[in-house]
Amino acid sequence: MLLCTYIVSCTTVNRSVVHFLFVVNKGLITQGWHSNSNSNRKFENLNLNLNLKFENLKISRFENI
Repeated sequence: MLLCTYIVSCTTVNRSVVHFLFVVNKGLITQGWHSNSNSNRKFENLNLNLNLKFENLKISRFENI
């Protein structure tokens, strides 16, 4: 089974920094967390229906077999 973990760092249009962590299993997001600059980088459960505009999107991918 191949699991992928994506870490996404981006800046919203109001200049706050948001970090996302996704766990992807067989092409589906199975878990997700988010953090922002106001939460001391504490990751919280992610509502996957977020509708935000982002700038400076940076994605890091880590594959675990």
